[in-house]
Amino acid sequence: MNWKLFIKIGLSALALFWVARQVDMALLVVWLEQVPVLFLVGSFLLYNVSKVAGAWRLHKFFHASGAHITTRENLLLYYKGMFYNLFLPGGIGGDGYKIVIISKALGISWRNVFKAVLWDRVSGAVALLFLSLLLVVLLPALDALPLVKLLVGVATVLVFPVFYGATRWLAPEYAALAGWGNGLALTIQSLQGVAALLLFAGMHVAPGEMGVYVAVFFVSSLATIAPVTLGGIGVRELVFVLAARYLSIEQNKAVAFSMLFFSVNAVSALAGAFVTVRFQKKETSDLPAREA
Repeated sequence: MNWKLFIKIGLSALALFWVARQVDMALLVVWLEQVPVLFLVGSFLLYNVSKVAGAWRLHKFFHASGAHITTRENLLLYYKGMFYNLFLPGGIGGDGYKIVIISKALGISWRNVFKAVLWDRVSGAVALLFLSLLLVVLLPALDALPLVKLLVGVATVLVFPVFYGATRWLAPEYAALAGWGNGLALTIQSLQGVAALLLFAGMHVAPGEMGVYVAVFFVSSLATIAPVTLGGIGVRELVFVLAARYLSIEQNKAVAFSMLFFSVNAVSALAGAFVTVRFQKKETSDLPAREA
């Protein structure tokens, strides 16, 4: 077994084991059963709208790098990558799959494709960081820590200027996309935030508590970016349980939400198992299609 995969499985299992010891499993099941099917369907649809928007953003980065694939090819490849990331994490992963397939199919340097995928990822992470910081700085719990609140506020203001400067310096070919990409990334994360709100509402989270739950949701989403567990399994739950010690969060409800949101993600990613991506070298129309 790949040692990296072994470590990820171990860390996921350890995180889930610790979380399971902190929650009341019977109450957890109660919260899972509370959510109406309509709320689940709405969350699923919003989540997939965000993924389609994410595919569109990546498409623009591909074109800027010289990887001219069609919108349909890109969308199918995006879902195939989601499937690989979640269900086949032992190999090169979804991003690596995109890089290899596109570079081979179009006959372009894998470095160009890698940079497009990387900067797309960074753009999304920056938007997520901004929303996380913005919601955290608004938490009433931070009023007792004025210095921390000030530092978080300053960091919130600097996130996008720093990203833009880094783009101009490290990836100038994407500088023209920086503002547009950040705006779309904020839209994508906001859609996922609304998808989370539907699940919270289905579990009867009080309107006055929604802000805290959504803030922790964004922070937990940021934490799942680090590739230390199997598809982020265990990380979101861990963040919610730890946050419940300091904020007005009911940890059984929060962990139930994490399980539901992961299920939405998993069902969406599973669609990638049933798609086939065919590429055609755009400069030579008589070449046979390549299949991914």
